[in-house]
Amino acid sequence: MLQICKLLFELWNKDVRYCHWKSNEHLIEGLQGTTDLDVFVLPEDRSLAEKKLKQCKYIKFTPQDSSRYPMVDEWIGFDESTGKLVHVHLHYRIITGTKFCKEYVFPMDKMMIDYRILDPETNVFIAAPEVELIVLFSRIVLKSRNKSTITTMGYDAEISYLKQRVDINKLKVFCDSAIGKEGSLYYDIIIKDVLNKHDWTTLVGIIHRWLDKYRTKSRLQCFFRTNFYWSKFYSDLVLNRLFHTPTLSKKTLPGAHISICFLGQDGSGKSTLSMNVEKWLRWKIEAHRFYLGSGEHFHSPIKWMLRKISSAKNKNNTSQDKQHSLPETKTGRKFGFSSWIGMMLASYELKNIAKRALKEIKKAYSYSGKGGVSIYDRFPQIQFPGIYDGPKIRKIYIEKDKGNWFVERMAKLEEQYLLRVQQYQPTLVFKLMLSPEESISRKPFENFEQVREKHEITKQISFPQSEVYEIDATQDYEQELLIVKRNIWECFLKNQLS
Repeated sequence: MLQICKLLFELWNKDVRYCHWKSNEHLIEGLQGTTDLDVFVLPEDRSLAEKKLKQCKYIKFTPQDSSRYPMVDEWIGFDESTGKLVHVHLHYRIITGTKFCKEYVFPMDKMMIDYRILDPETNVFIAAPEVELIVLFSRIVLKSRNKSTITTMGYDAEISYLKQRVDINKLKVFCDSAIGKEGSLYYDIIIKDVLNKHDWTTLVGIIHRWLDKYRTKSRLQCFFRTNFYWSKFYSDLVLNRLFHTPTLSKKTLPGAHISICFLGQDGSGKSTLSMNVEKWLRWKIEAHRFYLGSGEHFHSPIKWMLRKISSAKNKNNTSQDKQHSLPETKTGRKFGFSSWIGMMLASYELKNIAKRALKEIKKAYSYSGKGGVSIYDRFPQIQFPGIYDGPKIRKIYIEKDKGNWFVERMAKLEEQYLLRVQQYQPTLVFKLMLSPEESISRKPFENFEQVREKHEITKQISFPQSEVYEIDATQDYEQELLIVKRNIWECFLKNQLS
């Protein structure tokens, strides 16, 4: 069990009336941060339960509209010793039903709490297996959209787990108490090893007669709501594929506007760290990674033309050709050539790179404004021209060959784009510090002098509006990632709405 779970349930055990009410077969996994914890708390104890959650540094997140239901909250905690997230799905009413609707409320609140038991292995209060089994079969029926083809497929292991633990006599009493006059028939069906079609038909009838007065949405409301959110789901997939526009599908931290940036010279692990942070957060939290460099991630016809021309020129290289060469790419090849056509193509491509960076930054800013966490791999700067994602055209071309109006225009546009980027400073900046010697040992094809210059720039580059952390990129990677996670969670705690 994670320490953050142990602490929370120890506090709750003192004076909060709660129980882990479903999927107790997977309670251990939930306490280890690999699946959700579904906890029911009496509404009267809501403020006390939330006070204990905040005491343990859990944060209340907002689910998307499609999975937002009254009297159900989403809390996420961070275990500092392991870096794992814990998701507590906190219910103040026990609800179920079809996806996107959850149109039924179980009238079993008092029974759930009165007959809860303390699990000796975890020291967590859980629902009595008899109560959980009654609720489980009802959930299977109510979640199914097609009542004529209901099966226990996907629930067999959970049903078997509960049937091994129930007291048959107690189960019959609970069925009669909860359901009433049809309780005995409900009991006779759910204790069977295999249910036939007639059994399921009978069960559907019993459950609907029992719970219809506890229905919160009409069938017409459910029809429109379900189809609306399924349509939205598929349209979001299309938008993501066609326009690479991230849409919100996970839980968000409202009002936070958080963006995280990773900087460092070649070999420092920017991309690896940013991808792992995105993966860590996206287990439950809305997060998206934005690549803001040029590198090999983007392709354009001009870049292809430059490489073809550069390849042809390199066969007959002269010292004059090297005067107008662009910086080396990650593969070590150069675009260098002396022709004015090549120079204009190269300056146009550099301008496009700056324009694309601004477009991505705007997209990321809008995304974080909606509650998502924007993760930047690199961040354009204007303090050091000619290198490190800074403005390059003026430094490379105009200082050596003045008078080309087109290149001058491209330089001005590039600088304007990168200047506008500076308006969108990240919330957190992680500078991954690595000695030039270590960097070259990791990426031996890089230019040592250029790596050393980037190392110095990493230390000097400033972010006046950001919280900046220097991270030792030579330490054990798991420890490095854990330090980053701790700082991110502290940022979440500072930026959450009270």
